[in-house]
Amino acid sequence: MAKDDRAFGSFQAYTSCSRNRKKAEEFGNTLFIMEVMYAFIADLSPLSEYSEEEEELITPGVCFR
Repeated sequence: MAKDDRAFGSFQAYTSCSRNRKKAEEFGNTLFIMEVMYAFIADLSPLSEYSEEEEELITPGVCFR
């Protein structure tokens, strides 16, 4: 994808992410920043035991560029 800025990628499985950059950086050494215009994303914060993580679940098939 890096060679073609017009190409799309997609998530092929449920993908967990956080709206909180500081928290996300605690979980790994790769930061993937997305500006979501529209997608099927579920805010899990109200259901989570760790609501401070601001976790969201991205559904399979969501495309990004």
